[in-house]
Amino acid sequence: MQFGTVQPSVANVLRPLFVGAFNDHERKQVTLASARADAVPRFHVRGASAKHELQELEEVPHCIVLSWGLEDLESFIGWIRGEARFFGVPIMVEVPAANDRFFTLSHAHGADDVLVAGDSGGLTRRLANLRGTTQNEKPPTNQGKVVIAHAEERRRRVLGRTMRLAGFDVHFADSIATFSNVIKENTFTLGIVSLEIPNGGASIALDSVSDQFPVIVLDTGTKSSAQSLNPAAVSNEEDPADNLLFLANELLRPDVRNIRASDRLLHGTICAFRRAGDLDPVFGLTYNISREGLFVRTLDAPPTSQLLWFEMRPPGLRDAVHLRGEVMWCRDLHGPGGAAPPGFAMRIDLESCPPGDHQAYVAAYEELRSSVYGTSP
Repeated sequence: MQFGTVQPSVANVLRPLFVGAFNDHERKQVTLASARADAVPRFHVRGASAKHELQELEEVPHCIVLSWGLEDLESFIGWIRGEARFFGVPIMVEVPAANDRFFTLSHAHGADDVLVAGDSGGLTRRLANLRGTTQNEKPPTNQGKVVIAHAEERRRRVLGRTMRLAGFDVHFADSIATFSNVIKENTFTLGIVSLEIPNGGASIALDSVSDQFPVIVLDTGTKSSAQSLNPAAVSNEEDPADNLLFLANELLRPDVRNIRASDRLLHGTICAFRRAGDLDPVFGLTYNISREGLFVRTLDAPPTSQLLWFEMRPPGLRDAVHLRGEVMWCRDLHGPGGAAPPGFAMRIDLESCPPGDHQAYVAAYEELRSSVYGTSP
């Protein structure tokens, strides 16, 4: 199936692309939700054929929404991330239900946000938030140089785009030989090295640069092999790429920890938030948490100073807790480079939270902090 019929070009009209097996009812819902944001959607069924059409299109879509059921979802996202003209195009994945697996895997594949099927209001708001953005705009490279050594091209693309959006000047290596050549020709601030580099590449890479710049090792799951290499930090290969921004910030700005009221800890879990008194929730994925607040990944961030009602499962707990707080700051996809994905930071208001829920949250936070840093504050 080809792209749907597109209305004549109109100033300020957004043109999102939807890829996947959206049925007639779903297309109608998407079209109505898009119209409320002055957007005219295109539709395509398969990723392979959509790729061909995208290569021919002169007009870059304002965003790309992919169905969770798309058979080549991960590779399609990887291809988009490697195309320079799609650099600033946000990718959203529409999932059938709000759960941790759908949200975490979508972000790990390289998506910027996740949309639950049937959430017409969420789609409208996300599209409206794109107004005035430039799809191929890149921030200045003011965070230093990073070298990414990874044998898989798709993953290099996803990691590289994440770091470039944050303001890093990104260089790539697909083997220990190319890694050695790259570091001879450049002075780097940070290295990201996968254990998948063949022939003991990660160990050789760490030995060659251990006294030059910190290195984050991407492990395949157990972390035991990475720990034996004594890297500066370790990240799971299957975690969302923006977790690397958190680790980079901790490594390159170690003094920041000393001025915080409490440590920030990586913790990714599905959450729901809404304006105080509202009934309809917005879903996101938490990024980091502290005793006093947290940060949420989303392209549907509430405005600064907005009072929120917030639900999430704290680390290690089965039951969700209800928290209340205030939005302190937001970052959009095209904002200045920084060590955070698009989303918002919320300060928890102790006085308005249900006491038992807040106590459970703090206890779970302290347990996680102890496992990361030990028992000392």
